[in-house]
Amino acid sequence: MLHRLSSVFAALAVTMLLSSCLDYEEDMVIHKDLSGEALVTINLPDSLVSKYDPIQAEFAPAKIQKRFDDLDGVTLVSYEVSADRKPVAKLKLKFKSIEKLNEAIAKNAPAAIVAGVFTVKKEADKTTIERKLGQGEPKAELGDFNYVQYKTHFDGTIGGTNSGHYNSHGQDVRFRYKLTDVLSQKPTQVTSLVNSKPWAIILLCIVVLAGAAYYGWKLLGKKKVVVR
Repeated sequence: MLHRLSSVFAALAVTMLLSSCLDYEEDMVIHKDLSGEALVTINLPDSLVSKYDPIQAEFAPAKIQKRFDDLDGVTLVSYEVSADRKPVAKLKLKFKSIEKLNEAIAKNAPAAIVAGVFTVKKEADKTTIERKLGQGEPKAELGDFNYVQYKTHFDGTIGGTNSGHYNSHGQDVRFRYKLTDVLSQKPTQVTSLVNSKPWAIILLCIVVLAGAAYYGWKLLGKKKVVVR
């Protein structure tokens, strides 16, 4: 089943590597249980779509949907391709775990250039998610104007990240690279989530309640002074 998903990633990767006028954008959400969803947007110049029949076939809605049918752990939520001069393909995916997503990417080496390889490290007080890009080899020469950009929102408290664009209020991080830099530098996105500690929250509540009870007793327990 994973080979179906890898075929989709293959189409995305091949498209990325055939044009110097193409951009890749990804908007991902990762939940506390490490499941999530991702919206992938790819700009497709009409010259590319009209010139390469295999690419046009790979991005046909019926073919994309068929590949995702009955997948275990990965679901195609929606898919559309605009009919503009520069068509835009948008895929929205849901995955049950990062491991499932990782397995699918591993089935196709070129896809790992933009999709990367994920590593999850869990410790007592934090969970660190690393994503190493630039894995795999391109099938053609790359242009200097290809850009890839990522936004990842985490349903949790971010304790640290190597992103230069970190929104602490929104709990999301952003990265943007030239595709040529992705291949030459193989950058790694690193974000650590601080694990919640229920016992600490319970203790804080006890302290607050005890303080409120004490001051309430002090206030209400005083004798009233009667002025004659």
